[in-house]
Amino acid sequence: MEELVYRLKMSGIGIAVVGDQIKLDIPEGKDVSALVSEVRHHKQALLLYVRKSQPDPLSRTPAPRLVEKKEHYEVFHQQKKEYLRYLILGDHSFNSNFILSSDHPDLPTLHRALRTLFFRHESLRTTFLRKDGQLRQVIHGIDTVTLNVEYLDLSAEGNKQELADRLLEQSAGRRFDFEKELLSDIKLVRYLPDAYYLLFTTHHAICDAFSSAILKREIGLLYQAYLQGDDDPLPPLTFQYKDYAFWANRCLKGRYGREAQTFYKGTIGRSLAEEVAVAGGVQQWSSGYRQRLREELIRVQGPTGPARFPEAFGAVVNLLPEKGGFYKTYIEGDVIGRLKRTTLEKGATFFSVLLTAFALLLSRETKVRTARISVPHTTRLFEEFENIVGWLTSEIIVCIPVDPSMHLDRMLEEVAAIIQAASDHCIYPHEKILDDMDIPLEVMAPALLNYIGDPDAGMPRFQPYHTDNGSGHFNLHCKVTEYSDGMTVEMNYNVHVYARSRV
Repeated sequence: MEELVYRLKMSGIGIAVVGDQIKLDIPEGKDVSALVSEVRHHKQALLLYVRKSQPDPLSRTPAPRLVEKKEHYEVFHQQKKEYLRYLILGDHSFNSNFILSSDHPDLPTLHRALRTLFFRHESLRTTFLRKDGQLRQVIHGIDTVTLNVEYLDLSAEGNKQELADRLLEQSAGRRFDFEKELLSDIKLVRYLPDAYYLLFTTHHAICDAFSSAILKREIGLLYQAYLQGDDDPLPPLTFQYKDYAFWANRCLKGRYGREAQTFYKGTIGRSLAEEVAVAGGVQQWSSGYRQRLREELIRVQGPTGPARFPEAFGAVVNLLPEKGGFYKTYIEGDVIGRLKRTTLEKGATFFSVLLTAFALLLSRETKVRTARISVPHTTRLFEEFENIVGWLTSEIIVCIPVDPSMHLDRMLEEVAAIIQAASDHCIYPHEKILDDMDIPLEVMAPALLNYIGDPDAGMPRFQPYHTDNGSGHFNLHCKVTEYSDGMTVEMNYNVHVYARSRV
């Protein structure tokens, strides 16, 4: 296989593995049919050889290890940016919540299950402080934590659904004090005489969507075990978020961080240079990331703002997002069937098909040759991180060249390879890319596509609707949730970029 790879390279043919496929980059106009036939004949052996020769991105990272006990600990990027937003803006809510239903819960058992949960996950017992110019996280002992569960009875109210909706809205907008209180809120609501639900709200600084699923599952397991008189059924956790933060910071300060910086400067820089060339050498943005953030800090904090919060550069973006609109709709029936058939026929993933379609849409709407899209990506790269509660999600930036004449099969292969290449750098935050290149967010990645798969659940029924209370943080922020019988599409858009009629 070494000799075959050598002949491919000497012929100017690039070779890479994408999933279970060999991808060849063949120079235009060159007849290499004999070599291609040989590659097909030795496909499996070649796959194994190339995989073994490709560097493992995790080999560039230090091994996870436990942090020694301290009074306070370093924060990672995701915690840092949310704490800074709290310090700079005063009020800052960015919450997530989930609901657990029950017919008639045993309150002492439920309280015991929740207390075990808080003992198990340090993130639920975390507050923050700024000491000697450094942002730090403080983990409180379970004996010092007062676990409050607010009880609300709506069962006798005539407008209970209106009150329940208002409660959910208030929980989503709740302002937490990062320095003086835990960043979670728990309410037990009696909706009907024999129907209760637990509303569990956390600030995003200590919990991502995957973590919410962990909490929801573990509450159920603990409650059922204690109700039956059994002991805690959950295996002990070895690693906590502080250990992940220490590991991730070491990654960014070492080889991994240097290579990620080089990768993004190269891929984003090349696509920007192409756009500038097409525009006749004229740059299309008037100010960079640092200047815009400096102006926002002055607007919020006064003339001394940039000097008071130097940590903000490379950590936060768009403190004062532009006005946005919001649209929600759904897709079902034959359209979903065709999408899934395409996925199976092409040997692709549902997400790569969605991302390809999204890139084509952006290119058509914005007339760009390369669609730069932000994509959420997990950073739970080691088994030790799987059950940690915290924010272990980042965004990768994919730069997808769009050629309308390219065959769909080839474009799907290209998109899969681009996702794989960018995912090798998933720990590197997009705010650092903005600071490295000093470009605004709408230039680096005008759009974000977030895909959530829930194929075991049925799609919620609603009427498509539009509201002017959206977010203009990205020019276009699309969230797609797949269900067993369809998918919902939620679109936030910047009203200064897109007209309501075009979304």
